[in-house]
Amino acid sequence: ARLLPRAMELVKPDGEFLFANFRDEITTDGYMETFMDWPLILRSASDMWDIINAAVDKNHVDAEVYYGSNRNIVYGKIRKRGGPEALA
Repeated sequence: ARLLPRAMELVKPDGEFLFANFRDEITTDGYMETFMDWPLILRSASDMWDIINAAVDKNHVDAEVYYGSNRNIVYGKIRKRGGPEALA
């Protein structure tokens, strides 16, 4: 939760920040954790919203959470507003 606010400081007005996570309902996580020794942190769309809401002021950004085409990855996309409304 500390990385996202810092990353958003580096995003220019009208710029976007995209982050992703494996979905909590992914069925292949056992394979990745067992055979690839890749321990996963699984998150739901609600978890991604919690991260966004805790990290940014929604008065200055537009945000969305969506799933990838295979629904195994959940994405959070934040756009920092630019222009006069961003300064208000």
